[in-house]
Amino acid sequence: NAPIKTFSVGFEKGEEVNELKYAKEVSELFETEHKEFIVKPDIVKILPKIAWNLDEPMADPALLPLYLLSEKAKKYVTVVLTGDGGDELFAGYDQYRFLMMANKLKHFPLTNKTSKLMRVIPSTILNRIYKHTTSMGKESFKRVDNMINSLKENNPAKSYYELVSIFNDDERSKLMNQEFNRIDYTTLNNKYFNKKTNFLNQLLYFDIKRLLANSFLIKTDRMTMAHSIEARVPLLDHRLVELSSKIPTKFKLKNNETKYIFKKAMSDTIQKNILYRKKQTFHMPIENWLDKDLKGYVENILLDQSSGYFNKDYIEKILNNYKKGKLFYARQIWNLICFEEWHKIFIKN
Repeated sequence: NAPIKTFSVGFEKGEEVNELKYAKEVSELFETEHKEFIVKPDIVKILPKIAWNLDEPMADPALLPLYLLSEKAKKYVTVVLTGDGGDELFAGYDQYRFLMMANKLKHFPLTNKTSKLMRVIPSTILNRIYKHTTSMGKESFKRVDNMINSLKENNPAKSYYELVSIFNDDERSKLMNQEFNRIDYTTLNNKYFNKKTNFLNQLLYFDIKRLLANSFLIKTDRMTMAHSIEARVPLLDHRLVELSSKIPTKFKLKNNETKYIFKKAMSDTIQKNILYRKKQTFHMPIENWLDKDLKGYVENILLDQSSGYFNKDYIEKILNNYKKGKLFYARQIWNLICFEEWHKIFIKN
């Protein structure tokens, strides 16, 4: 009985993650009452507010835009619908493409030397495979070898974490000042990966039960509720989840096309340039903020006012290596900052 309200957030010029023009195209197609917000957040002031509302330490960079978008949308609505769950149900993340590729490559000789090959391939070619390859830096290439080797050793859980984790086992052991709980790959493999279903189904199930339930839905709920907005997730209606589990995986990831059947289903409704454009993760450009707004703040909180859990020499090494692979080390620095902010509020105070 009234136009649907839609909202999108973007960042000031110079940021590479603006999706506003695509959001506007969709809003025009469906004739929604559309609001877009351009923000330049004061991260040093916002981070403690985010940490407070989260209760527990979390470091997903998308927390920031989600918090800001919720703050702006609150002036117009009290309930919103979000798209959480679509990637986990229909294989939308890059990690599925990479792990499926690695699962095939593991049978070929010398694939455990992939990182050496990647070092000699021109960056322009690598960036076509994954647009952030060169900004990830050479350190991330080692993760590719570890990912494939873990699959060769029939340890898919470890392979998954080698690809997606901010700190892998070796990095964590250098980072921590004390004993810590290591990831129990045996239990994870027995529970999620030693199934009769195919590998992609195992990955999707793993993310639905763990990544989605323990991280992404919590992130959405707490950042919206920080501004007294209720977020609902229609794609996770149990009937759609059950239906998606019955759809063969060849219709989810087909010829390297993610969310294939979902896009096909919408092909008569949404224009192709929107439907088939490259996936653009909703995140903050952390490296830009580290270079500008957070420059002095980072060393202060990580070295001078730290919790004491982490090895300062290793943190200095991360900070020194940052320019060699900005995207790779920016994620590590961001994780540490978010933990220290949480620790400062909930433990120190």
